[in-house]
Amino acid sequence: MEEIEDIRSMGYNRLWIGDDSFTLDLNYLREFCNTMVEKSNGMTWTCLSRVTGIDAGTARLMKDAGCVKVYMGPGVRER
Repeated sequence: MEEIEDIRSMGYNRLWIGDDSFTLDLNYLREFCNTMVEKSNGMTWTCLSRVTGIDAGTARLMKDAGCVKVYMGPGVRER
């Protein structure tokens, strides 16, 4: 969150989180979202994910936390 505050202090109001593993750990993602709800001051963000990585409840939490777009990649099916 410190890094996000630094970015905000430079005048930016949107983040692009280009980490392709950002949404893999749902506990981390929910913690991030809850912190953004508390401290973001209107900062919006986009991120990368897989179609198999986010459930509806997590998607709603992401939206509440300022997420405006998720770039989806294909999921991997087990054979």
